[in-house]
Amino acid sequence: MTLRIVTDSSSCLPAGWAAAHGVTVIPQRYILDGVPCRDGGDLSAGDFYRRIEAGAISTSSQPLPDDFRSAYQQATADDAEVISIHIGAGLSGTLNSAYAVASGIGSGRIHVVDSRSAGLGLGFLVMEAARMADEGSQAVDVLAAVETMIPRTRVYFLLPTVKYLVRGGRVGRAAGVAASLLNVRPILTFSDGVTAVVARARSQRAAETALWCLVDDCASRGLQFAGLHYALDPSEAETWSRELAERHGVETVVTQLSPAVGAHSGPSILGVVLIEGPDS
Repeated sequence: MTLRIVTDSSSCLPAGWAAAHGVTVIPQRYILDGVPCRDGGDLSAGDFYRRIEAGAISTSSQPLPDDFRSAYQQATADDAEVISIHIGAGLSGTLNSAYAVASGIGSGRIHVVDSRSAGLGLGFLVMEAARMADEGSQAVDVLAAVETMIPRTRVYFLLPTVKYLVRGGRVGRAAGVAASLLNVRPILTFSDGVTAVVARARSQRAAETALWCLVDDCASRGLQFAGLHYALDPSEAETWSRELAERHGVETVVTQLSPAVGAHSGPSILGVVLIEGPDS
């Protein structure tokens, strides 16, 4: 039976990768100064980040049920099986729509997966699933492989300011977290599927040192995937990519955060995504 992979644009896959590997990407939606938009629409990611840098207000939304219905109907038109991997349920309501539509039309052939992550923390699961599907693996084996990757995924975001997170209400559930970060440069992660603080630093240099400690610790146990995210300017991510290669001999994927994800982080974020090896 044919196996197809579906995801959403918060996976932040490299440009052109999904089309080249037959992966269906459902665009995430966001609102910019009151105007509904969607990833990959008329507004480029660069223009989006320049807009919010200049003061535009953006909040994220989510795909509509019809977006999923159309994708699933097309993917299963020839009785194919589908693995649909998405942004974590603790970060977005996207999965609610995926589950509802899949149960209505899938006849058990659509398997929805909560990545408990976003960006390449989701994207690398999709890339591995697509690789296995291309090699003829069965859905049960792909699902098992993806599920084992989730607890080995490490996502770190270094932010020069938390104002975009505060504005979007994405600084975690604990009371007072936002206030505790106002005068520091935080490193954030995903813990139990929601945004959490992993480190705080008083300067950019100290924050970068703390981030390298986290990265080096992960790399010491071996890496299956490594990636870097930027929002507006790729130069810092590219520098880190070169340094990762020199320190640990790993090849990294460098991609731009989609607007629906970057609405909460702002235009100057640096993201590091690592998936430790299966034997770590």
